[in-house]
Amino acid sequence: MREVVALDDGLLQAAGGILSDAQSADILLDGLVGTYTGHSYVKDVGGSGSVAINGQRIDVIGCEFSLASSSLLRLAGQDNRVVN
Repeated sequence: MREVVALDDGLLQAAGGILSDAQSADILLDGLVGTYTGHSYVKDVGGSGSVAINGQRIDVIGCEFSLASSSLLRLAGQDNRVVN
């Protein structure tokens, strides 16, 4: 059985972003809402996306991200899914 880190309903973020690295694994992002994503760290991830998912077995399900200052969502790695 895999252990999962879950960020789910009720977590709101504004003017921030989400960034995972290649060693990230078994993460569930479910029902998150983000507005003005990437506005506080454009210099850090710039062209990478304001929600930059890298790693393995990461699921982005039913999330709403909007009003990004760069590309909104980028996926890299293995066995990652986006379901809306």
